[in-house]
Amino acid sequence: MTRSIALRSLAGGGALLAALFIGDAAHAETPGVSGLGLDNSFRDFARASSAAGRSRADAASYATLGLSLAEPLAFDAYELMALHDARGALGAVAIDALTIALGFTTSHFVLKPAFGSAGFDNLRPMAAECLADPAYDPYCTTSELRHGNPSDHASFAAMGLGLTLGKLAVDPKFPKNPWVVGGAIAIGAAAMLATDWLRVAADKHWLSETLMGDAVGLAIGVGIPVLANALGVGYGRWQSASVQAVPTPTGFGLAFSGAI
Repeated sequence: MTRSIALRSLAGGGALLAALFIGDAAHAETPGVSGLGLDNSFRDFARASSAAGRSRADAASYATLGLSLAEPLAFDAYELMALHDARGALGAVAIDALTIALGFTTSHFVLKPAFGSAGFDNLRPMAAECLADPAYDPYCTTSELRHGNPSDHASFAAMGLGLTLGKLAVDPKFPKNPWVVGGAIAIGAAAMLATDWLRVAADKHWLSETLMGDAVGLAIGVGIPVLANALGVGYGRWQSASVQAVPTPTGFGLAFSGAI
């Protein structure tokens, strides 16, 4: 039942966001104008009216992003402390870390350049204001003025919800209490949607760009745990695991090792 809920959530969200992507491709190149009417209307409604307000929205989006990513890691801590399962927790942390790293790489270094090559590399909504006042935003005088699609912040925030859904689908030790499950999904969804809103309020992204980020994050967040489980290296399948401090050129880092 729980796996069905997670996979149906992913499929439904993916279908909706695929449709939004098709519309997103219609973006106009007129600075400050989107090819999607919903983008323009939502920007007019949500954008902060002052530089200070946009700056606060930008800072707050990092907080909601952090909350979203902290949630799946909290369940790793639950496995470690409540269930006294160090091997299971370390295995879960390894999968989560891989998912987050892959998500950032895919969003920032693969999709953004690919969208640019395909002509989907939208001007950010602030473009018209930047032409009138280059001091409007730090992005105004950088190449970031064009590289808005998809939103990296939205991708990360959605990854947190995706990981929670992925754990729900395949982790045998994920709490089955419906209040815990419902609360976890609600918190993850709220953090994701709040991040979307704040990126628009900060005038960094169109709504459609944040929704594209949601699609990327959800697909990776659910997909990696499900794929790992299918390959036999999923949650709860680590036979031994350890973490140790290792020296690096700038200090120390953590190294994970495990066997299945």
